[in-house]
Amino acid sequence: MKKIKSVIKKARREFGNRALTYYKMHYESSKVVSNTILYESRDGKAFSDSPYAFFAYFANHPEQDDYQHTWVYDGNVDLTLAKKLLPHHKLKSVKFVKRNTKEYGQALLTSEYLINNSTFQPWFIKKENQVYVNTWHGTPLKKMGFDIEDNPKGSQNVLRNFLMADYLISPNNHMTDVFLKSYKLEGLYEGTILEGGLPRNDWISNPDITMATQLRDSGIILDSTKKVLLYTPTYRGVLQNEAADDIEKLVSDVKYLVNHVGDEYNILIKVHPFVYGKAVLNENLKGRLVSDLFDVNKLFEVTDILVTDYSSVLFDYLITKKRLIYYIWDSEDYADDRGMYFSPENLPGDVATTIVELVNAIRAQHQIRIDESIDRLIRYDDGSVTKRYVQRIFHGEKSGIIQEFKPRSQKEHLIFYPGGFLTNGITTSFINLVHQLPEEKYDITVLFGGRMSEQKLLNYNQISSKVRPLFVFGRTAMGFREQIKFQLLKKFPNKFTNKFFYPKTGFRLDANRILANTHFDTLVDFSGYSLYGSRYLLEHSGGNKLIYLHNDIVSDANRVIDGKRPLLKNVKAAIANYSRFDTLVNVSDAVLLENQKRLADEKLNSKMRVAPNVLDYNRVIERANQSSDEWVDKSKVSFVTVGRLSPEKNQKNLLVAWRDFVSKYPNSQLIIVGYGPLEAELRSFVKENKLSDSVIFTGLLMNPYPTILAADYFVFPSMWEGQGLALLEALVLHKRVIASNIPTNREILGQNRYGLVAKGTNAISILEAMSRMMETNREFEAFDFVEYNRKAIQAAEDIF
Repeated sequence: MKKIKSVIKKARREFGNRALTYYKMHYESSKVVSNTILYESRDGKAFSDSPYAFFAYFANHPEQDDYQHTWVYDGNVDLTLAKKLLPHHKLKSVKFVKRNTKEYGQALLTSEYLINNSTFQPWFIKKENQVYVNTWHGTPLKKMGFDIEDNPKGSQNVLRNFLMADYLISPNNHMTDVFLKSYKLEGLYEGTILEGGLPRNDWISNPDITMATQLRDSGIILDSTKKVLLYTPTYRGVLQNEAADDIEKLVSDVKYLVNHVGDEYNILIKVHPFVYGKAVLNENLKGRLVSDLFDVNKLFEVTDILVTDYSSVLFDYLITKKRLIYYIWDSEDYADDRGMYFSPENLPGDVATTIVELVNAIRAQHQIRIDESIDRLIRYDDGSVTKRYVQRIFHGEKSGIIQEFKPRSQKEHLIFYPGGFLTNGITTSFINLVHQLPEEKYDITVLFGGRMSEQKLLNYNQISSKVRPLFVFGRTAMGFREQIKFQLLKKFPNKFTNKFFYPKTGFRLDANRILANTHFDTLVDFSGYSLYGSRYLLEHSGGNKLIYLHNDIVSDANRVIDGKRPLLKNVKAAIANYSRFDTLVNVSDAVLLENQKRLADEKLNSKMRVAPNVLDYNRVIERANQSSDEWVDKSKVSFVTVGRLSPEKNQKNLLVAWRDFVSKYPNSQLIIVGYGPLEAELRSFVKENKLSDSVIFTGLLMNPYPTILAADYFVFPSMWEGQGLALLEALVLHKRVIASNIPTNREILGQNRYGLVAKGTNAISILEAMSRMMETNREFEAFDFVEYNRKAIQAAEDIF
């Protein structure tokens, strides 16, 4: 009973606000209503930007309005003021829904057209007959997406939204490149990029002559005898919840400007939406801080000088050809933290790095000059941008001005779930595979779960130029019943629960959510040790589904560590779903035979194939010579072993053998590379047996190859292995190897052809083999790793 209560409790955790709850419970049953449009701008914090431009177009062209319009607003918005700025009275049907309410969830499910300038929340899944238009919010000066170093997960929901969108609105070829390359849409995105200007910039060519009045009505102090200086500092963080803006610095600068140029200029401030909530609380900015409800582009009508730093509004402002000054007081720090596509020094306008320089630049009265390279960024903005987009999106009328891009390539689209992606054999094998698959043939996406730890990030960086990452995040799309089924499947993994409680609908919806409705030709659970990755791959519509078996899977499930079997439930859940995969990929012939015997299932056996681990031998050789080793004592005979410090790697028996070996050959050294759950126990054994002078633990080495290269012998004492990748890499470096007598080691070494196979796996066998190697100094045939790799790659490609 306690376990059942635990299942229900965990299922309930996946439900959040009313909108999410309603959305989950009604996703399948809700019908999309024709001629309905939902607008959301900046998470509902304003009725603004390009979504507003689309709305305003319909308001000003009532003959084209056959639609029901819905605006989303945040609970903190002054709805009365927001409505005053919206021409909703010109349209027949306009309603307003509060974000994260039941009504919001209903509108998101039933609206035919969805127009957003940012992102919908992680639980949103575009329905098949909905049309999602993402307008984004400007031309980026600062780096975006995966161009921001060491922060791939920061773009997880943006990328997900872009992939779901039917249309991405691009103001210019620079933004098109950002979509394609910075967000890695090139090759995979199934929608259409429409490059034809920014809808919000129509206001610059068709200004609102009542803007000064609207500002005064909102509480802004405007002296009609003075010119207007508008300061728009950008957001200095990377994620919304990491605001790093210094409000005190802003207040100090505003006071200085008022004191030095306030006699000639009204000083107005328009901050980034992420910062407005803090800035509005500061009394010193009252009367100057423009409400977040106002579009910055609309303010250009009353602006004489724009002062900005790294804000994308500078490109919009260039259309006015008015004076522009860049106040970049933290340029070095900002460039280091975030990076930029353009340097302000190379853009039209003056540059100031201190408040004194800013005042001098304001007084200098320099006019801007726009060269051809900058003019191309605003070449579409002629005042009719929104009209052309409406005709294209709502009426299917193509324009000779709008350029259209369909980035989906003809390559084979693969997606892999590689597991936890910590440094281990599976991760190394996957990295090798990615590097060896021909780029001209495959488009590769990798699905990551969990946080992006430092170790995971280092491993990702090894393949970042060759793959596109997607991430598991947010609450699942499963309704309550499906969530209960899922929890039962995890809690009681067996054939019975898999048959009667498999949450097929829930897995399908969550696959659509995480994989963003994108289609793949082959979906591979490369980890193979749990249901975690499989649930996003199995119910994907279409495609060939594969799961890797890196070892004798039944033995792995029953592996005992500290008196427990930590892998048992996860591996049993994976095994229970093997029948749902098209192919079970074993990494060696020996593993294939063992799994066929242990699983003893004719249907599963018929699905089994072999694809050996791929080597990246050029990388191994290059990294081995990249730096000098710091562990091997050249005055001693050195043995090295590499692997996770866990029972199956058998380092305990190696150390028992070493205790006797070193007494016979005292001028010897054993280097143990790796980390794992047995580290404390192994270190304790070394200390108790007074072996510290001859045994070295290096811990995890991101590059173990210089140490392998420098050592005299490589020892591989495993109790069992799927296929010893470390053993193969030692052969690449022409090491003399000693390996335990297990099927996969015999398979690689060819009955002592490429190295010495011990008589068994116990300490006596290992001791005897090491002693024999020392006494005979035997040489072995060179392992042909080039031919091995050719066959391994071909085997993988044949299966994919």
